[in-house]
Amino acid sequence: MKLFRETKNIGAQVLAGKTRVALHSLTKSVGAVRALSRRVARMEREGKPRPSPFVFMFGSFDMFEEVTVLPEIEAGHLSRADMVDVVAALRSWESDGTWGRPP
Repeated sequence: MKLFRETKNIGAQVLAGKTRVALHSLTKSVGAVRALSRRVARMEREGKPRPSPFVFMFGSFDMFEEVTVLPEIEAGHLSRADMVDVVAALRSWESDGTWGRPP
């Protein structure tokens, strides 16, 4: 509503021949709109969940599992019985958004 009133005032100033004042008012209004646009963009960025470390480093959790976990199990470096539980816990954190929460 305030922007509408300011725009209406700018129009009246132009009609009255006060173009310099109108230009200054218009510049102020454009600056306010840009500031509001930046604030909205920041709020949208903050509202999005952060990607998990697995998505960030491997592209997806499944790729992490294929590239790191399965070869290590097959090589005998990791216990298959233990890693089933570890991978299940990590996958649950991946699906419930634990990684996206602030620290």
